[in-house]
Amino acid sequence: MNKLEEVAQKPNRNITADILKTLGLILIIMAHTDFPTNFDRLREFDVPMMVIVSGILFDYSCKNRTYQFADYLKKRIPRLIAPVWLFLAFFFGFYYIYYLLLGKLTKYPFSSQKILDTFFLIDGIGYVWIVRVFVIVAILSVFLLKLRSSFSNISQFFIAILAIFTVHEAIISAIYTNNLESSLQESTTFILFSIIPYGFLFGLGMCVPRMTKKELVWVASFFGALFFFILFYKYSYFGHFIPLRILKFPPRVYYVAYGIFMTIFIYLTIDKFKMSQFLNKNRQISSWILFISSSTLWIYLWHIFFIYNWYLIRVKLPQVLNNFVVFFLVVAVLSIATTYWQKKVMSRLIETSQFGQKHSEILGILFLK
Repeated sequence: MNKLEEVAQKPNRNITADILKTLGLILIIMAHTDFPTNFDRLREFDVPMMVIVSGILFDYSCKNRTYQFADYLKKRIPRLIAPVWLFLAFFFGFYYIYYLLLGKLTKYPFSSQKILDTFFLIDGIGYVWIVRVFVIVAILSVFLLKLRSSFSNISQFFIAILAIFTVHEAIISAIYTNNLESSLQESTTFILFSIIPYGFLFGLGMCVPRMTKKELVWVASFFGALFFFILFYKYSYFGHFIPLRILKFPPRVYYVAYGIFMTIFIYLTIDKFKMSQFLNKNRQISSWILFISSSTLWIYLWHIFFIYNWYLIRVKLPQVLNNFVVFFLVVAVLSIATTYWQKKVMSRLIETSQFGQKHSEILGILFLK
């Protein structure tokens, strides 16, 4: 049995969530491969969608299970951080050797501070800020689970987290209106002011599988109306449409509302057109979707490496190849293929060698998640 068939045959998969997760990853890679501005503005729901899907999958995995905060974080945080640190060690080491062999070490583009900031997920080379988001929601997840259990139904829980987010948005609006955030570092501002919005998105994800279709339509309609109200209000005030990314760091209601609207709209569309049933009948397609969905972290990490390499060689490419479509396809295909072979080799190592069996847990955390 090959790796794709093995993934596809795993029981208890939430195929709709896998489709959303795969789509979100593809959109993020598109965002980093120079797609046109108009498309870039439309796809700004990708990160909120990934956080909502994480909430859906968390709800799916924690049915009839209880989590202790410390025990859960001991398992979850290393699975997020360890592969990232391993990749970053390779990434910075690779380019150090590259510039050393070229005799251009003085042009090594990464300062010690940038490397340190990247490892701490502060800023650095960029890209890794999304890992920081998932660390935040991992920490919040058990608290949200306990909060949900304190309500008699899912509607009450949703109203409670919506109220918390609303109060947070009011406070943030007051802070930014009075320029109080200027006394804080940008990274500190992002971390502090991102906890509630991304926690709200994750909590919403925990609600989605338990909501009726009618309730989901209501939620999508509410946040869609809220987004378009803010969109046209800001247009009437400034005389032009405000890009979502301006209110993305930290995430404001304008950005969050668009993310919720688009995610639930796509979620309902998948259900409407019975895409899950279609994929169950088309095993090869579903195998790739499930593989990508279960490998998003390493695919994301490898796409950073291939983006940097593309920028190194693009000046030497023929004009016909130097465009965003080729850029995206090269980065996406290489990232997925590299992750596939990485998992294949490591799975084989664990299955067939004494070393692999002895260290199967750490190898699984580092290479197979």
